[in-house]
Amino acid sequence: MSLPITDQPVFAYRPPYGKHLFDDMPALAAARDAGIDVICLSPMNTANSLGDPYSPYPTIWKYLDTYDFAVLEQQINDILAVHPRARFITVVDLNSPPWLARRLSMDSFYEASNCSLSKEWKDATTNYLKAFLDYCEKHHAERMLGYIIACGRTLEWIEANIRAAGTHKSAFYPEWCKQQQRELLPIPRTDEIYKPAHGWIYDPDSEKHVSQWLYYVNYLTADLAIHFIRCAREHVRPEARLGLFYGHIHHIHPSGQMDCERVLKTAPPDFFIGAACNSNPNMGSSSGYICTLKMCRRYGIGFMHECDRITSTGNLQVNEHIALSGGIWVKTQNSVEDCAMIRRETALCIINRFSIWWFNIWGHAYDSDETKAALKNAREVWDRYMPRSTGSAAQTLLVFDPENNYRINVGTPNLQHLAWKFRQELYTYGVPFDTAAWTDLAATDLSQYRLILFQNPACLDDQRLAFLREKVLRDGRVVVWLCPPGTVFNDQYRPDMAESISGNANNSASCAISALPDAVSVSCYDSRTLGIDQFRELAGMAKVHLYGDKGNAVMASREFLMVHRKDPGQARITLPVSAKTITEVFSGRHIADNTAVFTDSFSGPDTRLYHFTQD
Repeated sequence: MSLPITDQPVFAYRPPYGKHLFDDMPALAAARDAGIDVICLSPMNTANSLGDPYSPYPTIWKYLDTYDFAVLEQQINDILAVHPRARFITVVDLNSPPWLARRLSMDSFYEASNCSLSKEWKDATTNYLKAFLDYCEKHHAERMLGYIIACGRTLEWIEANIRAAGTHKSAFYPEWCKQQQRELLPIPRTDEIYKPAHGWIYDPDSEKHVSQWLYYVNYLTADLAIHFIRCAREHVRPEARLGLFYGHIHHIHPSGQMDCERVLKTAPPDFFIGAACNSNPNMGSSSGYICTLKMCRRYGIGFMHECDRITSTGNLQVNEHIALSGGIWVKTQNSVEDCAMIRRETALCIINRFSIWWFNIWGHAYDSDETKAALKNAREVWDRYMPRSTGSAAQTLLVFDPENNYRINVGTPNLQHLAWKFRQELYTYGVPFDTAAWTDLAATDLSQYRLILFQNPACLDDQRLAFLREKVLRDGRVVVWLCPPGTVFNDQYRPDMAESISGNANNSASCAISALPDAVSVSCYDSRTLGIDQFRELAGMAKVHLYGDKGNAVMASREFLMVHRKDPGQARITLPVSAKTITEVFSGRHIADNTAVFTDSFSGPDTRLYHFTQD
């Protein structure tokens, strides 16, 4: 049976948080009129990171084993009054309501790992999960497409207090070491975590207690996710989809999600979700996503791209006292940019076969007639063209290693850039790229990839080095090391190994290039020095296909090419192979026949999605 999200990507709408839900019911009506029938329901019991309630309704979870599901009924009825066709993906908020946080003197919003070891917290929260799912499945099964199991900071399983010992974590640590057959090491002091002996990397001997502790905290968070997923499976229909805001291992900081592969092996959800605000919102960027593409594909789980972009009409006044600005809260400037953004995010998901929901986070994102029309057009394009996409055809691969993140100090300026800003910049370079974990590589056909970047290859051993030399450093491929590879080698501090592996001196202040027997090795140990010109030069050296000049942000599958531009001008596009017909799908324009080269004119910010046929 073909199932939504996992097999068939869905196009959905998520109404605003808090009181803004009522302020912007017209957006729900616009979603209805656009044919968007999958709606996210957010019956929350807690407040966001600003202290503002997630939901304008009273809480459902009143006290231990005490629930008021009339509140849920009211929320459902309010949605159905505007959108009678609605089917729901429903968030199950498992964070501690204020009464539980006060009762236990701990809050899962900040320390889910510590809470997971409290029997009282875990029993109470598990009982709520069971009761909530049982109620929904009994009374609304026909409308419940799936559920999102939410916990931790911002509902995303983020461990905010990873460096804090915590009463329960400290008490259980010796038993965990025994269970895992690990040496019982001291619990690290905060200053030890912030100041590694070698600046950017922990010493594998004198500081192994730090790395082990960071792994322990991520292990606990993964264990909690496994527990809740297993419990949820027992209380929903087999076809109901279960999702998590999880699997975001691209951040070097080991803040709760690094042990995600154990979740996938043990109790896999049906999909992960990741917020678009964590990728590049700017015009001229291809936007980006925060899942590890190859890991999702390898385990057969879907990805939901949560588009929480703020349009030119979008509200950032959270309440009468709090107005957001800057950082991830960047607004598009006008309706032209709004529409370019809507088309860009839609194209990104069609090419990669992701689901999408449009999160109108603080309301009024879709006020203008132009954005309503763009959303309706995007939905029509989705229905027609999503089934034709076979997934990304990128020739560049960015590889993360979550295990190495326990060994690295992300507080150093170059690693701060690598953890966040580097990917943001990479999405503006006009070179499509996929993402993978180290553990994906053995199961991946690497022949597609001419350029491979290793984000954090700091810790290697004989087995991993042999794999690199046999499977990666071959076929004339260009390999970029974004930190010194093998600085910890066979569990010993070996800064000399970086030169032995890469052929380049470990103290390279800028990108250094060496020719290996069957590959080109590039050491770029400060990602701030790898700009667009040098990156595109490396792509050309690797024989990566470049679809257009600088200024064209692109993503591609075998059937589609997205071209997004900020500035007006002529985009000259070169395809890898000739196409029989080329159509721009948002406008329906016929572009060309029997060619691999064409031009298209942009009058300003816009996104084009070109569809190719070969027969």
